[in-house]
Amino acid sequence: MPENDLAAEIASGDMLTTIELARQHNTHPSTIFRWLQRGLPDGRGGRVFLEAVRRGKSWFTSKAAVARFFSRLPQSQATPIVPIRTPAARERDTTRAKQALNTKHGI
Repeated sequence: MPENDLAAEIASGDMLTTIELARQHNTHPSTIFRWLQRGLPDGRGGRVFLEAVRRGKSWFTSKAAVARFFSRLPQSQATPIVPIRTPAARERDTTRAKQALNTKHGI
């Protein structure tokens, strides 16, 4: 989108600062800055960037630009997150496995 259109969205009252956006998405403002500068992978070898304009030292975007950014990202086929076993849980599992081997095979 041309910067003029984004500026028009911001001027119409649809403005977000990087800090406001970070709070909305429960993330750090530097994450939002990375979305502006480096973007995120689009799944086809390219990058998707969050549209924003810089005024002075601050970056501004619009709610519509955020919606466009997320709509361009690939819908993830995310695998379920496997919880990390704690050292105590690993120790219990090891003990159980040793007992099972001893019971079944006399090892």
